[in-house]
Amino acid sequence: LQDVLGTLHAKHANIKTLMYSPEFTTWSQALYNHLTTTLEEYDLGCFVGEKPMSGFYAVSFALNACGRISVYGMDPWQDPKSSSSSAQPDDSGASVRWGLMEKFEREKMRAERNKEREMQRIFA
Repeated sequence: LQDVLGTLHAKHANIKTLMYSPEFTTWSQALYNHLTTTLEEYDLGCFVGEKPMSGFYAVSFALNACGRISVYGMDPWQDPKSSSSSAQPDDSGASVRWGLMEKFEREKMRAERNKEREMQRIFA
């Protein structure tokens, strides 16, 4: 690890270089695996072979280092060769991007409402 950091410092002497600890990287990967498994259980995507991007590590680090964070401009990665867009117009005409976590929360709430209705039907 020190060799890698030394090489980075030598190659980019004018840039302050920091590295995550292996423990943090392992924890972040476990969190990512848990999130993607949960999203797949709700049929909100297929993440086979995917890995966390740098933004995921940045947000994970901020969540551990700060009591509260605000995140802006974290759009899902898209293949530049693809012409599809996740943008949807809102009432003001501006673009609104719905990320996976927003979709997950909506689907989770819908599933919980359906479960409550089913329980009411069974015990009515």
